[in-house]
Amino acid sequence: MGDRTQIAFGHHRVEAARRAGKRTVPIIIHDDFDDEMMLKLVGRENGEEYTADFLALLNTWEAALQFCRQAPPRRSRSIDIARLLGWFDTDKEGDDRMNKTARACNAALILIEEGRLNREALAGLSVKAARGAVRYVTRKEEIERANEED
Repeated sequence: MGDRTQIAFGHHRVEAARRAGKRTVPIIIHDDFDDEMMLKLVGRENGEEYTADFLALLNTWEAALQFCRQAPPRRSRSIDIARLLGWFDTDKEGDDRMNKTARACNAALILIEEGRLNREALAGLSVKAARGAVRYVTRKEEIERANEED
């Protein structure tokens, strides 16, 4: 990753050490991780963190989307992004499906890009709460359109 250093795992440990006034924390450095590997690692770590802030997950989703759009072969289907991050399940037929986190991030990003949802409204929310907010915005607009047609 050039001359940059990124933390793939241990964010909480580093933050706890900082708060405790420690100036050093033992770490393992891998200089052979490319952007794709970092996205996979961060996606899996964040995807397993059930209390993760939704905006952190959304930022990970956006980074993976940008990577998929730029890296050959260029892919920007939602399922491709979910696969990269490890945010998918396999159904009975053996087909990959986006998990709840991937679906929530994908829907939220669409609403944000269309100007229908403010990113700040998702701050501090869990995945479950963010999914509810996304559903609320979508259903509210559907009801408003139906009322306008009557």
